Amino acid sequence: MRDLCTLILLIASPAWAVTNKLYSELQYQSLQTKPVLAGATASADVQKTSQMIEYRAEGLAEIINLNVASIVSQPDYSTYKIRGRDGHEQALTEVDPNTPKSEVAVRVGAVASHDTHMLSSRYTQTVTDTPFANRKVELKLEESLLEKTTTFGAEFSMGQRQQPQSYFINRDLVTRSRPREINATQYGLFYEQVLTNRWKAMLKTDLETQPEERPRNYGVSMRHSYAITKRIFAHAGVGHRFEDHEDSLKNERGYFSLWRYDVGLIFEPIYDFYIKPSYGLMVEKEDEPRAGQVTTIGSDHAGLILAYNFGDFEIEASGQASFSEAGSSSSYSGSLLWNF
Repeated sequence: MRDLCTLILLIASPAWAVTNKLYSELQYQSLQTKPVLAGATASADVQKTSQMIEYRAEGLAEIINLNVASIVSQPDYSTYKIRGRDGHEQALTEVDPNTPKSEVAVRVGAVASHDTHMLSSRYTQTVTDTPFANRKVELKLEESLLEKTTTFGAEFSMGQRQQPQSYFINRDLVTRSRPREINATQYGLFYEQVLTNRWKAMLKTDLETQPEERPRNYGVSMRHSYAITKRIFAHAGVGHRFEDHEDSLKNERGYFSLWRYDVGLIFEPIYDFYIKPSYGLMVEKEDEPRAGQVTTIGSDHAGLILAYNFGDFEIEASGQASFSEAGSSSSYSGSLLWNF
């Protein structure tokens, strides 16, 4: 009760110093080959360029940070294939020549923190006409203990994505329609622990449901971060995700599971200049009990981030590439943060 009264008094107080920040990012994404378990609100598998401008106000009432962003994208839907009722595949732009060439989304977020408590929220929604309109709300709660060496937290997200009319042939050789609207709900818990003055670990578990398209799936991951020196930091992680075989299959695909492994470094060769290389390996397996088949595909993921802090300005350039038997994908971005 005392903490709640303190929060109310701080918000009501008119004396605070607000830090204003303007963030801009330009990103190019090639044809993506994301895993099936990427989530219902993940973007479509298309090549696109996007620009984001975000305004951040930090220190409102001393405890609140706000941010508002606009994301403009130019997707190339000529590479996105949909199947008609007759089984014939066509590009989305051939089926609908009026498919928009530009999309706009808005994102609003807020973070309130005081002492050992933190609550954050974010809402994202497409505001223009597009065959892949989506919206998503995210909430996160953290509580720190023992002088902030131990942190417990909970996460919740709920999203919805639309997609064009398309059909598939099920294992019973019957043509069925895919859902036009996919809903996803995710619940997560995490635990962070500072083990030494150099070593920190995190454990996370979550449950996701996509009732229109996929069986329930569960995830668990662990990550360790270690300060090798004052200028070199390393991190490594492992994660596993799997679908519930007790839940019925919704389409022609079987049950999926995947393992992720990743390592990375953060190197500061000179003051405020950071080099961040990373590498990851993902193994995805599809178990199709109706056909008695199991298919396994591995993929490699490499990334590099370069960042420099000029004081009032921060710049960052990043690149990421993925390679597998199913194909390759890449993305590149550059960003600028202005503190004013």
